[in-house]
Amino acid sequence: MRYILVAVGVALLVSATTALGGSTRIAQNQVRLGITNGVIHACVETGGGGATIGDIKLNHCHKGFKPISWNVRGPKGARGASTPGPRGPQGAAGPKGDKGDKGDKGDQGDPGANGVTGYEIVRAEKGLSVAQGFDMDVDCSAGKRVLSGGYWGTNTTYVDRSYPITGFSDLVKPAGSGWTFQGGGGAFGGTISLWAICANV
Repeated sequence: MRYILVAVGVALLVSATTALGGSTRIAQNQVRLGITNGVIHACVETGGGGATIGDIKLNHCHKGFKPISWNVRGPKGARGASTPGPRGPQGAAGPKGDKGDKGDKGDQGDPGANGVTGYEIVRAEKGLSVAQGFDMDVDCSAGKRVLSGGYWGTNTTYVDRSYPITGFSDLVKPAGSGWTFQGGGGAFGGTISLWAICANV
C-alpha cells in the first residue's frame, strides 16, 4: 500500500512540475526517470534512516537509492473458464408461416392384388314336414369358392348348424366349394330357403 501511495504522489508531482514549468534540474530528472514507453523508472531508498527506507522518488539515484522500474500495465491474464449460464425461459411462439408450395406428384403405386370376380348367389329351397330334419349343401359353380351363406324359413322351420364345407365335414366335396345347413321343420313344418355366396378368388 505504501508503494502505491508513493507512486501516485510521484505521478502527481511530475505532472504538476511539468505543467508549471519547474526547475531545470527537475525537468532533466524527468528525462532520466518517470514514464518512458509504458515503463515507470524511479529510485527507491535502500539506506539511511529507518523512517524513509523504501521511499520512492523521481530524482537521480544517488548513494543510498537503487534504480527500479515496472510496467504501467501488466501482461494480459489468461482467459477465465467458460461456464455456460442457466437455461433461459422458453420463448413465445412465432407467427404462423406462409403456406408452402404444392409438392411434386408422387410415383404411381404398385398394382393391387386381383379382386373378386364371378360373384354369384346360389339358392336352394326345401319343404319340411312336422319334425322332419334335414342336412343339405348349397354348392358353388365349378371352380368358385364360397364366401358366405344364409337362410330363411316359414312357420317353425329352423337351422341349427350353418358353416362352409370343409375337408372334415364332407370327405367328397373340396373344402370351400359350398355351404352346409342342418335343421328341421319343427312343430308345424314349412319351407326353408338356403343360399350360398360364391366367387372366383
